[in-house]
Amino acid sequence: ALRIVGLVFLGALLVGLAACQPRIAHTVSEPYPPSGPSEGQVGESLTFSTGGASCSWGHPVEYRFDWGDGTYSSWSATPTASHSWTKAGTYQVRAQARCASDHSVLSPWSAAKSVTIKAAHTVSTPGTPSGPSTGQVGEVLTFSTGGASCSQGHPVEYRFDWGDGTYSSWSATPTASHS
Repeated sequence: ALRIVGLVFLGALLVGLAACQPRIAHTVSEPYPPSGPSEGQVGESLTFSTGGASCSWGHPVEYRFDWGDGTYSSWSATPTASHSWTKAGTYQVRAQARCASDHSVLSPWSAAKSVTIKAAHTVSTPGTPSGPSTGQVGEVLTFSTGGASCSQGHPVEYRFDWGDGTYSSWSATPTASHS
């Protein structure tokens, strides 16, 4: 009986020692800061990449992006995602990784990449052309318009659609003639 008790004690001692062994913490390292464009326009799709994160237990990792506008990309094994912003401004884009096997194990957020989004470059609609409403075949008629502006302050040019399948040349002068 002493021999069986000794084996049980030795077995309990080995189990106790195994339980005392430190286990590697389950963590995911911080991903690289996102790389991609530093500027774009409202509505333009911009693509960003990250990487470099690893799981301490050797599992694959997934990535997501915080776009800085209150939205996030979906989690993905691919470290690349695209986004378009709806308002002009400067946004801080960050990346995060998680263990693909245990979604509760998250990395810290990466350092941010600053992205400046500008209003789209547009030209406003010019005014309705003014000019004669009737004329003779072959008669040269002159029309004028104006009032268009460029969203970035550049000068604008005008052209007229004559309604017969032809157009005037582009010109900084808002007046053109046609017969």
